[in-house]
Amino acid sequence: MRTIRKIISLLAAVVLLVLSSTAVRAEEGVLFQDQDGYLTADELDQLNREAGQVLEDTGLAVMAVFDESYSSCVQLAEDTAAGAPSPDGIVLALTEKEWYMYPFGKAADVFTDEEIDALWDTAVAEPDNLSAMQAYLRAAREVYMYGNVPQPVITPAPSGYRKPRVVDDADLLTYEEEQELLKKLDEISERQNCDVVVVTTNSLYGQDVTAYADDFYDYNGYSDDGILLLISMEDRDWALSTKGFGITAFTDKGMDELMKKVLPSLSTGSYYNAFDTYADLCDQYITQAVEGEPYDIGNLPDQGVQPFWFPLAAAIGAVFGFGSASREKSKLKSVRRQRSATSYLVPGSLDVTDSHDHYLFSRTTRVQRPKSSSSSGSHGGGSSTHISSSGSFHGGSHGKF
Repeated sequence: MRTIRKIISLLAAVVLLVLSSTAVRAEEGVLFQDQDGYLTADELDQLNREAGQVLEDTGLAVMAVFDESYSSCVQLAEDTAAGAPSPDGIVLALTEKEWYMYPFGKAADVFTDEEIDALWDTAVAEPDNLSAMQAYLRAAREVYMYGNVPQPVITPAPSGYRKPRVVDDADLLTYEEEQELLKKLDEISERQNCDVVVVTTNSLYGQDVTAYADDFYDYNGYSDDGILLLISMEDRDWALSTKGFGITAFTDKGMDELMKKVLPSLSTGSYYNAFDTYADLCDQYITQAVEGEPYDIGNLPDQGVQPFWFPLAAAIGAVFGFGSASREKSKLKSVRRQRSATSYLVPGSLDVTDSHDHYLFSRTTRVQRPKSSSSSGSHGGGSSTHISSSGSFHGGSHGKF
C-alpha cells in the first residue's frame, strides 16, 4: 500500500511540475524563446518587446521558439501555444531538422497554408536570424490585420555574408539530402573557385524568374564567378543564372544540354537526383572550360552515336548479308535456272481468247513542297548576356518543368 501511495505522489509531483512550467511561461508572457543560441540575449529582448507591442495592439500572440531537444516540431509548437498569453496567436517552432507554424484560436481561421508558406519565405529572405524573426513578426501582424503578406524584397546582404549554396525554401529536400547536397556544392565551388548554387522557392512574388535568379545571386554574397539553379514551385519554373567565369563555362547550348539531363528528374519530383546531377554536370562543365574549350555547338559532352556511323553500319550489314545469301544459294545444287518460261508450262494448259483492262481505282499522293526557312538567331555558339538590376552582366536560360 505504501508503494502505491509513493507512486501516486510521484506522478502528482510530475504533473504539478509540468503545469507549473506552463504557468510560468504564460505568466511571464515570453513570446520569443531560444534554447539553442541562435539569437543573443539582447536580440531576444528586442523581439519580445516588439511582439509585446503587437499583442497589445492586436490581441495576436506572435511567438517563435528554437529547441533542438524536441524530436517533433508539431509537439513543440503545441506545447508553446499552451503557454501563450492570448487565446489567439501563431507559433513558429524550429527544431534541428524542420520548422512548423501553428495558428490557434481566431488566427487558425486567418492563416491559410499558402499564407504560412509566404510568412516563411518572408523570414528566410532576410540575411540574419534577428531580421528573419522581425520580418516574420511584421508579416504575421499584416496578415492578421489586413489579410495579405508583404512581398519580400531581395536586398544586398551585409558585407562578408554569404548565404549557403543550398537554399531550400520550398522544402523539396529532406534535412539529410540538403546537408549532403550542400557538402557536395561547397566542395565543388571551393575546388573550382566558382560558386555552384541551388535555390528553391514557393513563390516569385510577381517577379520574372530570370530577374529573381539574378538578384538572388547578386545580393546574397556569392562570388563574381558562378552559376545558380532556381526552382520555383509556384508555376513550376526553373532558371539558370551565370556570372563571371560562369558565363564562359556555361554557354547557351551547353545549358540546353545540361538541363536536358536535369529536367527528367525534376519533372518526376526526384529533386535530390536532379540537383545531384546538376552538381556533377557543373563540375564537369567548369573543368572542361578551364582545361579546354567550353561545351558548345560542335563540342558537347556525351554525344552518343555520331551520324557518320549509320552509313558505315549499313555497308557492313550489306557485306555480311550478301555473303550469307551466297552461302545459302550454293547449297541448292538441284536447282537450275531455265532460259525460257515455256519449260515450266504444260502443253495445252493455257489458251487466252479474250482480255480486258478494268481501271478499278486511283490513288494520288501529295507531298508538301519544303519551304525555305530562315533564322535571325546566331548559330555561332557562345553565351548571350543581359544586365541584372544590380548592373551586373549575367548569362542564363529558363523554362518549365
